Amino acid sequence: MRQIAEKEGVPPSAIIDDPYAYRTEDSAVMCARIAHRLGWHRVTLVSDPWHLARSKRLFRVAGMTDVRQSPALNSPAWTDPEKRDYYMTRETISLLFYTLLGRA
Repeated sequence: MRQIAEKEGVPPSAIIDDPYAYRTEDSAVMCARIAHRLGWHRVTLVSDPWHLARSKRLFRVAGMTDVRQSPALNSPAWTDPEKRDYYMTRETISLLFYTLLGRA
């Protein structure tokens, strides 16, 4: 993700790496910790459109109250109909699962 961000013009000094989070839930917790430590009150999630609803809920559960979204509409996982259908189904089931468990 660092390489993509830098390629799109984000200065390297503006990027904070998180080498520990491998799941969205873990990433939300780690990002919230970093944001609170730096005094940030707003985060903008950039991800595939199918992933944003669950991500936003997980970031709110982690303590972020101002969560914005920016869908990555050119992502191969969004522009390829087969991948998009697969991930839309997967995320819908995951969101339902998290909601039923009260985790998001």
